[in-house]
Amino acid sequence: MGLLRAFPPLLAALFAVSFVWDHEGLLRILSVSGWIGYGTNWIAVTMLFRPQQRRPILGQGLIPAQKDRIAVKLAEAVDRNLINPDAIRDRLRQTGALSEYLRQASLKAEDWMSEPETRDTLNRFLIGQVRRIVEDTTFREEVSRQALDRLEASMADTRLERIAFSAYRRMRGKQAMHILDQAILGLPELVEAQIDRVHAWVGQLPGQLEPHVETVEDRIIEAVHQVLNRIDLKGLMVRNLQQYDEGRLERLIQDATIDQLRYIQYLGAVLGTIGGLVIWDPVRSVPLLALLAAVVWGADRLIGRRSTSHVPDRVPHT
Repeated sequence: MGLLRAFPPLLAALFAVSFVWDHEGLLRILSVSGWIGYGTNWIAVTMLFRPQQRRPILGQGLIPAQKDRIAVKLAEAVDRNLINPDAIRDRLRQTGALSEYLRQASLKAEDWMSEPETRDTLNRFLIGQVRRIVEDTTFREEVSRQALDRLEASMADTRLERIAFSAYRRMRGKQAMHILDQAILGLPELVEAQIDRVHAWVGQLPGQLEPHVETVEDRIIEAVHQVLNRIDLKGLMVRNLQQYDEGRLERLIQDATIDQLRYIQYLGAVLGTIGGLVIWDPVRSVPLLALLAAVVWGADRLIGRRSTSHVPDRVPHT
């Protein structure tokens, strides 16, 4: 690209020199033809983006004029090839990255649970949540009522005990409810007293998860797949792109293609210069250009083969 970038200034210098010295008009023909090639390509590239707003005579640039269509096509391409839910699901399964992440998270969880500060934080969280739940009067009443109902239902095979319990419940139902209510209120202290068992259970979770990592992975992938299918990703991208103004859309495309567009412009200068050489002396220039083209093509093939032969074989991931 560096050599091509220097080509238009060189043509300008040749054009200036042609006013002082020229060999049968060669310098002027080459410089003018090269600048024509460069200029036409520059105009073509510029007309992709400018004018941004429609003008009475000049019209509007191709990309601003087709902004909505470009947004749809770009969104379709991205949705089909990059963030397609099926492709994401297949890729996650092929790489096994999610399984490895779950295993690493399991190991980190063991280290995390061994830290005293973490254990204290977990204690406060669990006991605080239990206390918040049991302080709800409606919750305690519902649990107490269901406990009495299930206890009575469990006596279906012992008629005498069921009759006695029903009679007790009718006469001392409020007292029974109060006893259960006080028992439920004491749950935070019970949890606090048995917190070491909770820690032991939490500490065993990573080991219990290890044999089921693949199953967990499948469930997570299916959940991600369902979420992505429910989201209209294509429509979301179309709406976002359509909200871009012409200037922002131009910058977006130019940021991705500016080097290639400039290469087209500079290449136009080279091809224009070659065309000028043909105009100046077609008899001698055509065979010379054919030989030059053959040399370039052969060198390209040779370098390409050597580059391919030196590429190391890819080691499959384990």
